[in-house]
Amino acid sequence: MPVIILFDSPLKSCNMGASKQLSDDLKTKIIHHYGLGEGYKKLFKRFQLSVSTVRNIVRKWKATGTVLVKPRSGRPRKIPNNKGRRMVRMVKNNPQTTSKDLQGYLAADGVAVHRSTIQRNLHKERLYGRVM
Repeated sequence: MPVIILFDSPLKSCNMGASKQLSDDLKTKIIHHYGLGEGYKKLFKRFQLSVSTVRNIVRKWKATGTVLVKPRSGRPRKIPNNKGRRMVRMVKNNPQTTSKDLQGYLAADGVAVHRSTIQRNLHKERLYGRVM
């Protein structure tokens, strides 16, 4: 009878999520110390980052001359995050609030949106039943 050996590759079983973006201040410090002649190994120990992270920051700086994050592509949101959170609070405090009321609230703050946009944003928060 043949023996079958099963094993998991550490590369396949690794569920890595997205990491947080490093601050521009930290990246600037890394470039400053790199400019003073410190190598990758000293930098990764000093800032407690991986060697590849330090290398990627330096590589980006050499290629572009900056370490600042470029603006993301895509259409900007019609309803800013702070207004959307305020809308959700208003609806949770008063469930009888209509999308027309919310439309007036946003218009007073200089944000002109259609009621379907308001409803779509509320549906993402699992809030339903806003009528005109």
